[in-house]
Amino acid sequence: MAINELADVAIRNTLTELALQLDASPYGERSELVKEFAAQFNWSVSKIYRLLKKVGWSSGRKPRADKGTSALPFEVITEMSSMLRLGVRKNGKATMETPNARSLLEANGREFGVGNDRVNTVLKQHNMDLKSQQQPSAYQSQRTRHPNHVHLVDPSLCLIYYDPAGKQHIIRDDQFYKNKPENIMRIEKWKVWRYVLVDHYSGTVVVRYYRAKGETQANLYDFLLYAWGYIDGRVFHGVPLILYWDKGSANTSGAIRVALKALQVEAITHKAGNPRAKGAVEVANN
Repeated sequence: MAINELADVAIRNTLTELALQLDASPYGERSELVKEFAAQFNWSVSKIYRLLKKVGWSSGRKPRADKGTSALPFEVITEMSSMLRLGVRKNGKATMETPNARSLLEANGREFGVGNDRVNTVLKQHNMDLKSQQQPSAYQSQRTRHPNHVHLVDPSLCLIYYDPAGKQHIIRDDQFYKNKPENIMRIEKWKVWRYVLVDHYSGTVVVRYYRAKGETQANLYDFLLYAWGYIDGRVFHGVPLILYWDKGSANTSGAIRVALKALQVEAITHKAGNPRAKGAVEVANN
């Protein structure tokens, strides 16, 4: 038998002996026995009770009537959760911890009535602790039935532009960062936009580039006609049943909506700030 297994057996036997002692002792003396045992192994009292439960011991006491409830007001829990979240910097580093947030809230008249450990426990129970808040929202993969069932479209600004002479340049951060808007204005009409369409079923990608100040109805419609036209070797051609994209001004313009209605294409826009909604075309843009 391995050394670790021998140690586990020895601890289990010791816990069983402790359980027998507890059963034979009055309620008032049990806590002292557990504390002595915890000190012997340098464990916490709560850990001893967890281990005793694993070997089948129970105190025999009825659960408290208020089990599962907390003296901590839910409004305070909500404010605490918000403060922890606001303390996260853009780089993901958490700068606000429970003791700091609690001190600030208490200074503003909030009452807790419980210790910090209990505050953290309640936050976890309500999925309002920082770790739970940072979990991505749940999603469900969508399935399409055939080519031309669903097309996803997304335009994006490229990191290149062309000067009046037709020479290609790359947009560099040190030249066009946010504190120098005049540099952006100077090249605005020479910017390059990449339009991407993905057939969700086959994964086929169609790409076309346009030089323009921004997204326009004309460029969008030209791209759709190009993407839906017949090209030898392409898996699909023709219009889809559903067109899925964001709520861009060109996408939702009256002219585009009328054209899609005439072509019997159902246009669906996803919620703003949810790039995963059209993940296939986002990946293609990368």
